[in-house]
Amino acid sequence: MPDTSPTALAFDELFRREYPRLVRILVVATADRDAAADLAQDAFVQLHRHWDEVSGYEDPGRWLRRVALNRATNHRRGRDRRNRFVARHGPEVASTEAVDAVPDLDLWRALVELPPRQRAVVALHHLDDLPVAEIALLLGVAEGTVKSQLHDARRALARSYRLTSEEER
Repeated sequence: MPDTSPTALAFDELFRREYPRLVRILVVATADRDAAADLAQDAFVQLHRHWDEVSGYEDPGRWLRRVALNRATNHRRGRDRRNRFVARHGPEVASTEAVDAVPDLDLWRALVELPPRQRAVVALHHLDDLPVAEIALLLGVAEGTVKSQLHDARRALARSYRLTSEEER
């Protein structure tokens, strides 16, 4: 018999609203669709474990995104460690990057080249439509840092597109 308590219904509603957004953000932040889905699921497991506390927060979705992005950072660090190990001790393994996650492959390639924090800021601002102040609060950084990272990411993306356009001529 399903749980129809107000608490369970609130969690289910949050899941339906936040899961697709969270996966989109994490696909861009991690450059890996499968990892993004796993990380989103892990974040929801943590949310469920802490639901009694987090459900009282003004914005439980903010807590969820922060947990997911922290997990994405840990995922990237683990992937980087594996890549360094493989580079030292054996052949490169096949890439698991999900290039089908973003329809414009040139944009996808440019996004993947951005540093992870810039990718996260771009995803939160442009995919999740969060204002700079909200991103700063979510990531625990100053608003000026978010603005700087957005600016640097936009410059890098513009430069990448310019190079791609010139290569096509």
